[in-house]
Amino acid sequence: MSVNTTPLLKIVRKSDVLQRVPFSRATLHRKINDGTFPPSIP
Repeated sequence: MSVNTTPLLKIVRKSDVLQRVPFSRATLHRKINDGTFPPSIP
């Protein structure tokens, strides 16, 4: 028997991200712009 170890990807809305991370919307945008947080998907 084979075990699937491929990680699942889940797309999360920006409002949900902001509820889960300990920083503001402005900080989120700054982190995206400086490359320290993954960018949104268009």
